[in-house]
Amino acid sequence: MAGELSTSATGESYPDAPYQTDVIIELSYYSADADGVVSVTETIELNVEAATGLDLIEESVLDFGRLAATAAPGVQASMVLSPDGTVTTSNSGAARVVAISGSSPALISVQGAAALYDLVISVQSTPIYLTHETLPGSPRFEITDFKTIPAGIGRSDRDGNLEIQVGATLNTEDVTPSQAYPDGNYSGTYILTVEY
Repeated sequence: MAGELSTSATGESYPDAPYQTDVIIELSYYSADADGVVSVTETIELNVEAATGLDLIEESVLDFGRLAATAAPGVQASMVLSPDGTVTTSNSGAARVVAISGSSPALISVQGAAALYDLVISVQSTPIYLTHETLPGSPRFEITDFKTIPAGIGRSDRDGNLEIQVGATLNTEDVTPSQAYPDGNYSGTYILTVEY
């Protein structure tokens, strides 16, 4: 038996859950033995499970590595970490960024998607700030211009998996007076969305 499944056209998302109902099928036929029409009915259960959620696993973090930096008033230095791992730096005035070692783009693993399906990938467009983990009054790093590989649309494989690499641009903060960034770890969070 075959059938057609349609949405309810309400414009709302379906929560992840099993959905089920019963359908009564009636079969009527003429039987010479019964000298008339014989009807047989059967109740059939129909099931479908909505599973719109995807599993995103951060295999490796977006890491600008070890660097030396100076923040300055009115100008910003930058370090572009591309999703393919390429690094370029640009300095301006007294603002400086010197890449030392260990930078790497993020690697996000998508699992549980439909096989061979185009997924929409987006990263927040607003800047985020990396702050010193123990010295909150220190200059911050501004992170902008997130990029991904694949960009915009990624196609899942036959197992419903997809790998996404994420890069971004690190900028020094506009501060007065000029000051070097203290040694230590700087951290923050960003939002990446993958959807059908």
